[in-house]
Amino acid sequence: MWHKNHKSEPIKQSSNKTSQTNQSTKPTDPYAGWKIYSDALYHYSFKYPTDWNLTIQTTPQQLGDAGQVTIASPDGAVIMTYENGNNHDGGLTAILPISITPLNPTNQDLTVLGSSFNSNNDTSFFPSYDVVGTSVLTTYPLTVGTSSQFPAPIKFTDQGGGSSPTSGSFSAAPSSAVHTLAEAKSWFTTPDAKTSFQTLKSFSYNK
Repeated sequence: MWHKNHKSEPIKQSSNKTSQTNQSTKPTDPYAGWKIYSDALYHYSFKYPTDWNLTIQTTPQQLGDAGQVTIASPDGAVIMTYENGNNHDGGLTAILPISITPLNPTNQDLTVLGSSFNSNNDTSFFPSYDVVGTSVLTTYPLTVGTSSQFPAPIKFTDQGGGSSPTSGSFSAAPSSAVHTLAEAKSWFTTPDAKTSFQTLKSFSYNK
C-alpha cells in the first residue's frame, strides 16, 4: 500500500545526444607521400608514387625541342609516357570511351579520357588513359559506352611552349595488349590502372 509520506525519487532523463567533437574531418589526400616531377623548361608537373620508376628519356634544351618522360609501375605492367613535341597525326580511329573525367580549371581545360581501341582484326585490344584537350571533345563529342571516331594519337596543346606551343601527350596503358574487350574493360579496375589515373589527374602547368 502506497504511503502518503513516501517520497518518490526524481526520474533521471537519459540523454540520446551523442557527444560531438569540434574537430572537422579532413579529406584523405590521395597523393600523400608521392613524389613530384616538374619540368623547368615547359613548366608542367605531375605526382607519382615513390615505388614507381621514373625515367627521363629525352631532355629538351630549348623551347620547341621534344622531350619524353616515362613512369613504370613496380612490375612494369603499366607504363605512363609524357611527350611534348608530339606532332604526328594518325587521322581518326574507332575508340570505345570508358570514362571521361574533366580536370579542374587550373589544369587549362584538360580531360582524362579512359578508352579502348582494337586492331589486328579484333585480336588485340589497347586500353589506356589519356590526357586530351577539352576542345577536342567539343569537336569530337564522346559518350561512355558508345564506339566513336576520335583523332589518334590522343593529344593536347602543350601550354608550356610559350608563343609557339607544341602538341603534348600524357598516357597510361598496359605494357602488353589484351585479347578481349572484357579484359580491356577489366584493366581499368586494376590497382595499377587506378594509380596511373591519379597520376594523370595531377598533371598541371605551373605558370
